[in-house]
Amino acid sequence: MRIGHVSMHKDLLQNGDTCMGGGFWRFDPINARLELSGRSYDFGSPMWDYLLEHDITLKMPDKYHGLSIVYKGNDEAGAPLRISEVFKIEYI
Repeated sequence: MRIGHVSMHKDLLQNGDTCMGGGFWRFDPINARLELSGRSYDFGSPMWDYLLEHDITLKMPDKYHGLSIVYKGNDEAGAPLRISEVFKIEYI
């Protein structure tokens, strides 16, 4: 998982990378939470179902270890997907 300030998500990709969707992020330091939301203009919404069905481990920078990570999608009223509880995460 890559997080950065870019105009297009393709700008985060390195050679050989595949993008499984994108969106926006916000760090909530008070609650130690990384909040993901929305969709990418160039790659669409994150493919969480595909990643779960194929038992794919997320790789995240070690500096995010210990954070609660949630995805709120496009609907603020819906229950967030608790990424840090549902997925296997390898911190690198």
